Amino acid sequence: MAINGAGELMKRKLITGKVGIFVGYSMEVVAPTKGSLRLGVSTALASFIVEAALKIYDETTDRSVPIRHLGLCFESVCDEGCEGYDLFTNFEAVEKEKKVQQTVLEIQNRFGKNAVLPAVNYLPEGTQRERNGFIGGHRAGYADKIGKS
Repeated sequence: MAINGAGELMKRKLITGKVGIFVGYSMEVVAPTKGSLRLGVSTALASFIVEAALKIYDETTDRSVPIRHLGLCFESVCDEGCEGYDLFTNFEAVEKEKKVQQTVLEIQNRFGKNAVLPAVNYLPEGTQRERNGFIGGHRAGYADKIGKS
């Protein structure tokens, strides 16, 4: 979700300064948890956003209860012209990651969302390939054959 969110920010030429997560649990045994984290920089780079999302998830999520809902939000969103990094940022790595993300977005735009996916989406638990065929979170009126052989 964080990688897709970062891609969506980049597509829209936006950046974020804060990442938030909401976790709702199955059977409502435990109250939902949430948290947010201000990024050290304002960016749309997946590496910064994924790191923040995982940190929040690790700190706030009760792993003993099955998860029913998971939400990710971006706050302090503004135009990419406001992008800023600190003095310790490796700008060559930032530019390289931007080029890679933009190339992936171009490939997905031309050949479909499933053209380039992280390897984790090919695990049996991965749902992104199937979800890419949904419209508004619902099946698009046809049987999705991805992953069903």
